[in-house]
Amino acid sequence: MPTEIEDQLTTYFAWVEQSTGTTLHRPPDGAGADVSATVVDLRAGRHAAGGPRTRRVVIALLAAASVLAAWLIAANRSDVTPTVPVSPIDAPTSVETLASPSIASVTEVTESATPTTTVVTSSTTTSAEPVIDSIAFGESVMQGAFHRLTDNGVRVDAQESIQGKQMIEVVRRDLAEYGVPENAIVQTGTNGPVTQQQYDEIADLLVDVPHVVFLTVKAPMAWIDANNAIIEALPTHHPNVTVVDWATAGQEIDDHLSASDGRVHLNDGTAARFYTNLILSAIGKPTIPDP
Repeated sequence: MPTEIEDQLTTYFAWVEQSTGTTLHRPPDGAGADVSATVVDLRAGRHAAGGPRTRRVVIALLAAASVLAAWLIAANRSDVTPTVPVSPIDAPTSVETLASPSIASVTEVTESATPTTTVVTSSTTTSAEPVIDSIAFGESVMQGAFHRLTDNGVRVDAQESIQGKQMIEVVRRDLAEYGVPENAIVQTGTNGPVTQQQYDEIADLLVDVPHVVFLTVKAPMAWIDANNAIIEALPTHHPNVTVVDWATAGQEIDDHLSASDGRVHLNDGTAARFYTNLILSAIGKPTIPDP
């Protein structure tokens, strides 16, 4: 029992004994439940003393004793330290100081209770089609000017002995791979006859190209004139097509063309530069100056 309560109880007992002339039985320390014995002694004193005044005093003392009894009981109960579950919010932040593993796991969750926002940057990579300003489709004649053309910004897809039907597939494939260029150059018909339908199909594939150039062909072969006639008429049905007459222009440099095959192929640098400048002029690019 706390010392301050003992002192007050002793004072009360002394006052009661003096007022009523009764000797009271004092409960032992910490025995709040024995207050009932004290109340019995007070009642006994009331009967022994008698008289109205004494009864009023005893009644008042009984009320005081009841309050005191409640105080003692509360004091006795407060001496017991309650076992209270640890709240996760009040739990220590260090797992090592926790007695219960389950609380440790709750503490870890509590520590990370502050929401964190993770921004996932979704990166979409699109492989853009190469931008080709100018692309040239040709045969072995064009191969002789390959480096001159590429050095001046023209991509060259030229194949030896290619026929008109194969040229259609080459044009279709390159357009799918590289997209629509600003300029397209085509020379086909040196290696064999090409039909009107085949020339038209090539031109139709290039319909979205702003500027398409077809070169006539030059060789001592029976099909050359027929092929050139179709080529020269293409602009009539295909407004984006212009024609460069290689068959006529090439005669200016016959001495620089191959003699063994009838002046068909480019035989030296002069011929390569001349052929390249015809194409560059047709698509509006600066020409190669004479050395």
